[in-house]
Amino acid sequence: MPMEETDEDIESGSLSNELERKRRDLEGIDESEGETDVAGEQRKRARRRRRCLHIHLKQYERGKTRRNEDGERETEYQANGGAEQAKEDYKYLRHRCRLGRRKLDLGSNILTITIRKRTYVINY
Repeated sequence: MPMEETDEDIESGSLSNELERKRRDLEGIDESEGETDVAGEQRKRARRRRRCLHIHLKQYERGKTRRNEDGERETEYQANGGAEQAKEDYKYLRHRCRLGRRKLDLGSNILTITIRKRTYVINY
């Protein structure tokens, strides 16, 4: 019949108790590794978003890059198609590239994408 070990039994100096202590310590390490997996997944998703955005921007004619009044880099792009194309691009970036509403701003003929200290402006 197996006996249940208490913390007092584990604190004694026998070899089996030393192994039990190490096993318990390793269990704690496994739990903390799960957190790094979450961070790794977040980095992967962010990388996919950036890549999707930059692939989408390559189809437009790139204009000037300058600093705006907030000190952020602002890059302008020229596109054809007007307001309908702007709506289609907004939907594509929202759903396919998974960019949030706060990052996208749709004007009548202008789509503004703000990511950290960079702003991309697409004029239609």
